[in-house]
Amino acid sequence: MEVSPPINAGDTIQAVDADASPAATPDLSGGPYWLQTMFLEGENKCLDGNQVADDAPLGGAAYMNDCSDAAGMLWTIVPDAEAGYYSLQTQSPEGASLCLEGNNLAEGADLNGGAFMKECEAATGQTWRFVESEVAGYYRLQTYPVGEVNKCLEGNRLAAESVLAGAAFRDNCLNVSGQLWKIVTPGEATATGETAEEPAAAEEPATTTEEGATTFANVSWTGGQASAAIDLVQGVQAVDVSTAEPATMEFGDGYYWLQTRFLESQNKCLDGNEMVDGAVLDGAAYMNDCGEAGGMLWKFVPTADGYYQLQTQSLEGAGKCLEGNETKETSVLQGATFMDDCSAVTGQEWQFVESEVEGYYRLQTAFKAPENMCLEGNRLAEESVLAGGAFQDNCLNVTGQLWKIVPFDEAAAPAEMMPIRGTGRVIGVNKPGDAAFDAFTPAAGDRLETGWYTPIADDSEVGVVAGEQYNILIITQPNNNNAQAFILWEVEDPATESALTYIQSEIAVMVDGSEGRQLRRGDNVEFDIQPNTAVPNASAGSLDVTMDDFVNGNTAGLFSFFTE
Repeated sequence: MEVSPPINAGDTIQAVDADASPAATPDLSGGPYWLQTMFLEGENKCLDGNQVADDAPLGGAAYMNDCSDAAGMLWTIVPDAEAGYYSLQTQSPEGASLCLEGNNLAEGADLNGGAFMKECEAATGQTWRFVESEVAGYYRLQTYPVGEVNKCLEGNRLAAESVLAGAAFRDNCLNVSGQLWKIVTPGEATATGETAEEPAAAEEPATTTEEGATTFANVSWTGGQASAAIDLVQGVQAVDVSTAEPATMEFGDGYYWLQTRFLESQNKCLDGNEMVDGAVLDGAAYMNDCGEAGGMLWKFVPTADGYYQLQTQSLEGAGKCLEGNETKETSVLQGATFMDDCSAVTGQEWQFVESEVEGYYRLQTAFKAPENMCLEGNRLAEESVLAGGAFQDNCLNVTGQLWKIVPFDEAAAPAEMMPIRGTGRVIGVNKPGDAAFDAFTPAAGDRLETGWYTPIADDSEVGVVAGEQYNILIITQPNNNNAQAFILWEVEDPATESALTYIQSEIAVMVDGSEGRQLRRGDNVEFDIQPNTAVPNASAGSLDVTMDDFVNGNTAGLFSFFTE
């Protein structure tokens, strides 16, 4: 699977505790229905039950297809004997009794974990409940039982670079619009007609919809929605490191800081913590301000079988080692990593795997490496997974899983940041339903988010190359039919790039004289980036970014925004 650059899972994409929500009872007296996600409803995609067969798309996994009257997209939602649960059946094939079965995302699972149609039976994977989401009219779908797994069905874009190439699958419940499902009576949305046996992939970086609006093949707008995620084709991707050879590490007798790429610009380090009354997060390891405290000074002790035990300066005398855990309610600290008595258990045996970013590693335990699990550092915040405790998650392309090992004798508090310049260019503007829309006028309060963009075709006019990966900044005006501007950007400073990747903000200040300035495709832009001193009590590492339109050798200030 192609690996895209990271998304900060602890920042933009947040966990949602759907397990704790009661089952909803939507009105299902009619039918059959289409099942659409908020992510792809704008492209008129519906869940296709498919048929498991060698020659079927994705081998038969359910996937998002162009909505039509095809029987595989017409769903009957049948109440189950378990109160509040349902089985999901399609009208295809004729005479068969097939139900949608949720699966575990794993290499050895059927269809590697994609949801699929199977003969109806009293199986928990076929027993679904609907949970009201934070967006009225949309639901999360979960299989029975709940309470420990917090998994939700996710609809995906059919593309080689998508998770499972586009199959619907169960993932951790997150605030992503691919997990928000709408139950639609066919005819209430515009059908596109019968679908081809194998849906074709887009061949151009931009296409024209039936309404005439230009859309970018790798970007789906989510303007004005409560789902806080940026929906890009690549999104959060699985990274298979289960078969990777551990890196050969050379550690001296000194101590080290452990930093993630996600939070290194904020000078955060892994704190081993101690499980005592009153401890932060009850003793879970977490990302703390880097310093000389012994809980952040790590020693790597080799084991006889090639792994390492991780000890902190403050607890090595007490014989404590970092233990990786299984993230579930019944685990110690619900699955957060913690310091435990050193012993010959596989949860304390760690290996380092080189990542796609030079100088950064993924950390795995012998316990969970076969399941492709990696240690993830998180932001200390109530809304973060486990409120910020470090935990083991599926190996993903997120910067919270990319670890840098910093010798403490070389570590120093970061110097005061000098203003940094960045450059960019506008690759397009878009307003759904308005093919003539060619100029975007930013305004205070417009929503702003950043991510990554991978074009699928060369575009010499704006200088992008197919398959390359670019930082992208998206400005959205929810009150203007979700009009958007798409801006590629780059800076030379890796820490600043990391801090600006996958943030959410809004235009805070219109620079004097810049009101009414328009952005057009092909415009060049410049960024001035400096520490945020404009917002009282701004968090450490917060940045103030001013973006200037660059026209005929002169800059005209447009707007400023802040990171948190």
